[in-house]
Parts: sequence; structure tokens; C-alpha cells
Amino acid sequence: MACSCNYCEGHRQIIAIKRRGDVEEMRKLIDELKDLADNLAFDNEVHEAVRKGDWPGAREIAMDIIRRCDEKEAQEKGQPQ
Repeated sequence: MACSCNYCEGHRQIIAIKRRGDVEEMRKLIDELKDLADNLAFDNEVHEAVRKGDWPGAREIAMDIIRRCDEKEAQEKGQPQ
């Protein structure tokens, strides 16, 4: 089964467009993939700032993540929350 992540799907689209020789469609896809990469880069910057404690509300975000992890762990163990 082929990977269905955004990058692999983008690669498959690039190959298909290349075979068709559609330059305008290739430009559009490259722009879409660049936007996706830019968004992921921003998400990574936010996550790093949260981990460092530099992001406004970082403590609340981290505490919420810990709470959800505790709830998931309790569910997996079959314990009430």
C-alpha cells in the first residue's frame, strides 16, 4: 500500500503532471506544496515556542496536553478518569 501523506501524494501528483507535460498545472501544484511547507514550518515554530515556554499560554497548552495524555492512558488501562 502506498503512503498517503501529503508529501508522497504531492510527489505522485508531480510525476503525473510531468508525464502530461502540463506546465501551468505544475506551477499551481508547486505553489500549493510550498504553501503546505510554509504552514508546516510555522507549526513547528509554534510547537518549539510552546516547548520552550515562550508562546503566550504555553503553560495552559502544555497542561492540556498532559491532561489528555493522562486520560488516554487511563482509558487504555481501563481505569475511570
